[in-house]
Amino acid sequence: MFAYVDDLQIAFDRRFYLLTEFPRHRIRGDPYRSSNLFPTFAERIPSRKQPDYRAILQSWGAEHSDDPFEILGRSRGILMTDRLELAVAITE
Repeated sequence: MFAYVDDLQIAFDRRFYLLTEFPRHRIRGDPYRSSNLFPTFAERIPSRKQPDYRAILQSWGAEHSDDPFEILGRSRGILMTDRLELAVAITE
């Protein structure tokens, strides 16, 4: 599931654009849904083929290496090639 925060005005003022894969400003009440990670997020998970894969996961505190949602949440989806950072939704 993916949703933008309700108010994106500050982000827009700082030149944020809606992601190509998610072109509508859908919020928590009407999120994008998928049973798998969207490609935009799947590319943010390190390959299991990396020699230091386990060390990377341990540094993030990920306990289940087979759970891509946990890995993404722990890593915050940060890539060196962009300025996107993901956050886990706070449920009330």
